[in-house]
Amino acid sequence: MTTAPQPGELAGAWTADPGLLLAITATTVVYVLGVRRAGGLGTTVNGRQAIAFGAGIVALVVALVSPLEALAEALFAAHMVQHLLLTLVAAPLLLLGRIHHAVTPLLPLDLRRSWGRRLARAARRVGPGLLVLAVGVHVGTVVAWHVPALYDLAASSAPAHGLEHLTLLGSAVGFWAVMGAARPRPVAAAGLAAFVTSLVFVGLAALLTSAPTPWYGPHLTTTQPFGLTPLEDQQLAAAIMWVPGGMVYLGAAAAAILRWIRADERALRVGAHDPAVPGGPS
Repeated sequence: MTTAPQPGELAGAWTADPGLLLAITATTVVYVLGVRRAGGLGTTVNGRQAIAFGAGIVALVVALVSPLEALAEALFAAHMVQHLLLTLVAAPLLLLGRIHHAVTPLLPLDLRRSWGRRLARAARRVGPGLLVLAVGVHVGTVVAWHVPALYDLAASSAPAHGLEHLTLLGSAVGFWAVMGAARPRPVAAAGLAAFVTSLVFVGLAALLTSAPTPWYGPHLTTTQPFGLTPLEDQQLAAAIMWVPGGMVYLGAAAAAILRWIRADERALRVGAHDPAVPGGPS
């Protein structure tokens, strides 16, 4: 890992990691080629979805390439912003961009047909079990990387640091994909899942806030140039996790419950006009 920067060094502290830049560039190129192969915008991907994908790529660049990456070496609060950009901004935006639909046209036809059918069946079968798995993986990943020993490892090892960001992004993609695929029956479970996730974020933030001493050794000597003690930096990170982080998951829970209520209302309206539906007119 690099040495923590001083405030005056941040403007030019852009990340030039070849592997990271190649991964982001390759993802963008594959998306564009897939959209073009499918016939352009308006086929598998529309304009709004393409904008969402572009915004997701920008979020990745801000989190991992911009001076925020260097600032995260000095401040735990900046590292927390990185985590939220990956899990709450980049992941859902990439999914809203229908990245999976953009990539599909580049696959061989036989593979498209077989995997397309399998994915369609899987999407129809999203239920409480899959929600529990997605929540467990996502929450477990977030909590694990905030355990001091693992956090210190990621701060001192470039491969571990890359793995940290990859698993946070991957677990968030899985979480938001399952949340979005939930249909009327399991949608209430999706709301509960998002609510439980918000509680974990709030609980972890509360532990960070109430800790009498800093948890993370790498920031014990790097926060002072930025006007913060290590404990104040940790408390600021906790506030960032608590408010933006917790609120996004609570919003997802509210949206899922609203979908559930609307689905029930539609079912009641159909039942009120269809004699074949129990409770309908005779």
